[in-house]
Amino acid sequence: MIFKKDSLDGTKSMFSLNDPYWEKDLADILTFGAKKYGVDNYKNISLSKLYHYEDALFRHMNAYRRGIMLDDDTKKSHLVHVGANAMFLYFFWRKYNWMVKH
Repeated sequence: MIFKKDSLDGTKSMFSLNDPYWEKDLADILTFGAKKYGVDNYKNISLSKLYHYEDALFRHMNAYRRGIMLDDDTKKSHLVHVGANAMFLYFFWRKYNWMVKH
């Protein structure tokens, strides 16, 4: 693959580096959640309840570590669920501009 200069000099994000299968599975998981809980429902949780997303992240990681590859509900990789929960937590980190853990 030939890269243009502006792709490698740090001035533009290289979205082509994203795995398209990851993107699709993540979108599928988020769609599943939107149908079950409501669109963007994760954004409405109170800060005192962020542990729900931390717990979910660790449950999915634990399932993967025990050799369970797919989530029973979505039939998608537990690793993509880890990513989804990390995204939820990152949303709050970015929203509140946290530089250290509160």
